Amino acid sequence: MKFKLITLVYILLIGSSCFSENIFLSGGFRISPLAQITSFADREVKLQPGINAGAFLQLNYAEYLNTGLSASYIYNRSSSIDGGWSYPGFSGIETTLASGLAVPSADFIEVGIDTGASWFKYNLTENYFFLPSLAARAAFTFYSDKNLELAAEIPVRYYFHRESYLFMSAGIILKAVVK
Repeated sequence: MKFKLITLVYILLIGSSCFSENIFLSGGFRISPLAQITSFADREVKLQPGINAGAFLQLNYAEYLNTGLSASYIYNRSSSIDGGWSYPGFSGIETTLASGLAVPSADFIEVGIDTGASWFKYNLTENYFFLPSLAARAAFTFYSDKNLELAAEIPVRYYFHRESYLFMSAGIILKAVVK
């Protein structure tokens, strides 16, 4: 089984290099202030401030297409107590598989779609929960040279939470990519 997996990866890498001479691996760090938007049954929508920090690896193809894998830590505070109640804060880890496509007419703009898996724990409790997610994002590169790229992303992530009407986040990701 291990030999088959290694052979498959080798064939994919050889096949990938056939369609592009510009394949390279990059990685970096990212940090993001975010707002969690939450609504459960018979409750109003409330915002929960939070932060997301993590690292990623990215495989770039032909200067316009990339795929990547990231891992990050997320911390969200409780919502406001307006109305006499609040949504509890939570924290945990999130892994995402991302794909991006650069806009051909503008070298500094990219759009992408991410899928994610998150393992969270409500703050001050022992209640854990798992949420798959899907995100759409736009990225803007504001500095780039041959070794470093600085970019900002605006993602909107929807979490598939069975018990909620709305469980999503939005923010601004600042990231540094080492090429």
